[in-house]
Amino acid sequence: MNIILKITKNITMLLIAVLIPSCVSMQQMQNGMNEIDSFWGEANQKIISSKGIRIYPNKAIDCLNAAKRTAIQLGFTVTEESNNSIITAQALTPTPFTADEYKAIIAVEEPMMQAIAANHVGKFYSNFYSLDEGGKFYITVRVHIAAEANDKSSVQVSFRIDPKEEIKNFVYGHNPPPESVRKGIEKWWYAFESNLAEK
Repeated sequence: MNIILKITKNITMLLIAVLIPSCVSMQQMQNGMNEIDSFWGEANQKIISSKGIRIYPNKAIDCLNAAKRTAIQLGFTVTEESNNSIITAQALTPTPFTADEYKAIIAVEEPMMQAIAANHVGKFYSNFYSLDEGGKFYITVRVHIAAEANDKSSVQVSFRIDPKEEIKNFVYGHNPPPESVRKGIEKWWYAFESNLAEK
C-alpha cells in the first residue's frame, strides 16, 4: 500500500508540473543551485578551518601511509598520490556513511537546501531539489600533509562532490552538504588516528 501511495504521489506531482504553465526557467533553477553551492561552500570552509586540520607528532611519511589506509578502510579508492604529501581518493555516495547515517544527513540538509531554492523557483519547484540517496555522485577526499618542525606533521582533509552523470544546461556545485562534511571529518579522524597508532 505504501508503495502504491508513493507511486501515485509521484505521478500526481509529475502531472501538476506538466499542467502548470512553465513559469520557472532553467536559469532560475541554476540560480537556486548556485546559491546552495555558495552557501554550502562558505559553511564548509568554516568547518575545514576549525575541524579539518590537525597537527600530529609524527613524520609526514607515517601520516601519508595512515591516510592511505584510512581512505581504503572508509571505502575510497586512492586515485592520485603526489610528492609524498597529497593523496586524493574517490568513491560513490553514500561513502563513507552507512545508509542510516546518510539518511540522517539528508533529514538535516534537504529542508535547508529547498528553502534556499524556494527563493529562486518558489515553494513548489523547490521540492525538485533533493539530495542523492546514494550512487549518483562521486565524493572525493583530498588529504594534504605538510612536514612541520621537530618531526611533526600537519594533516588537512577536504571533500568535494561531482555528479556521476551531467545534466544538459545544468551545472551542479562541487560543495557537499555541510552536515556530511562535518560528519565525514569526524569519521576520518577517528579512523586516521587509529591507523596512525598502528604504524
